[in-house]
Amino acid sequence: MTNTKTAVELIHEARDIQAGTASYVIQLLNGSNGNGLNEELRKVGANQELTFKGKLARKERIKQVVTHVFLEEMKDRRGKYNALLDEAEKQTRALLMPQFEGLNEADRILYDAEISSLKTKMLLSPNQRTTIQYLEKMVEVASKNGHTAHELQGYFTGQLAELVGKGDNLPHIRPALLVMSQKLAKASQVPNFDEIKGQLDSINQMRSASFAVGQVHTAITENLGHVAGEYVNEPAKYFEDHADTAALVEKKIENHNRFGHDVFSE
Repeated sequence: MTNTKTAVELIHEARDIQAGTASYVIQLLNGSNGNGLNEELRKVGANQELTFKGKLARKERIKQVVTHVFLEEMKDRRGKYNALLDEAEKQTRALLMPQFEGLNEADRILYDAEISSLKTKMLLSPNQRTTIQYLEKMVEVASKNGHTAHELQGYFTGQLAELVGKGDNLPHIRPALLVMSQKLAKASQVPNFDEIKGQLDSINQMRSASFAVGQVHTAITENLGHVAGEYVNEPAKYFEDHADTAALVEKKIENHNRFGHDVFSE
């Protein structure tokens, strides 16, 4: 399906998924029809047919299954979250590619001839001052069009490295080189470059953001246990580190769904 949402809408949707963690944890603990974790644990505590050790063991099995279900859901949410950020980043990066119009055929011939002439004069220039003047003229000519400014970036960077590398009269030529660099960069960038760069930085920060922090993380650790608390922000890692346990729980859930077996049995 083709995406029709803007990058901003995708980012908002991703943030909604992240913010929904707290309500999901509350639902998991309390349930909607008396079927939450807390109610299951209460039933075990009230079961007079179980010994004290039996109650503890069953409670641990309940937490193990609920932890599995919880982390599976968090893994799914993180996957959707990352997919939204991927699409938002793709759209945002596309805005960085300037859609400048190229020169028409006649202007291209004139431009290439002038740049070629300036490059030759630079090579034959008698001193550094003249070299800088020719380079300034080249940047001025190229900066009139975004496409040509982008083209000249590589050559200019090479000349810049060579001049700085020699170190001759560097304190005096550095300001001129900086002005040229900024002029060329500005001409070859989209108008709202800083805004776009800021959005990319924001997306990058969101990728490593935690879904559960503070009271939410504390509630998860206290009610489900340290395993859930450890992996809630990296749920996929749980299924790698505890593959055997995950496979066992998945089998229990499958048998419960197919045959009605007690999902919390030994």
